[in-house]
Amino acid sequence: MPRKRKGKKSTICSEGPVVPKLVTEAEKSAECPLCLDTIKNNVQCRMGHLICVNCRSKVAKCPICRDPYDGTKCFAFDEVAEKLDSVKILLKDLDKLLEAPHTDKVIKITESQFDRMTEFIKFLMDTLEEVQSERVRNVWDRVQLNQMRFYMNYMLFLIKDVKK
Repeated sequence: MPRKRKGKKSTICSEGPVVPKLVTEAEKSAECPLCLDTIKNNVQCRMGHLICVNCRSKVAKCPICRDPYDGTKCFAFDEVAEKLDSVKILLKDLDKLLEAPHTDKVIKITESQFDRMTEFIKFLMDTLEEVQSERVRNVWDRVQLNQMRFYMNYMLFLIKDVKK
């Protein structure tokens, strides 16, 4: 079990890997509705729903709204998916560092990593704002984007709590 800093209660250490769970939940919002993999290369319908390119060849119409696909791609979503992958890798590295026997010496490194994670999450939130303002007309898509925004705000809250 990783050691905690003196006098400070770490949410991540005391309750297990909370932040990685939140990243996983946010990633679920970015899943293809057909294959349930994270959408890496996307195609969107007229309503803005996304599926992965592999699944596009299997269906003629959007599985959510039944509109035909017009072959457009949401480039902002690609950036979100890429940054989510970066955050996941960063969190795995942090977990390994916190489990190490020399945790006290690593705290300065992890604090700088938390700063980088905060920057990633803020970038993701800005990108989500752009995606939502551009093509999201469907209520369900707004709910999913709001859910991702909630998870990212919560991750920022946890990071600030750990840094105190």
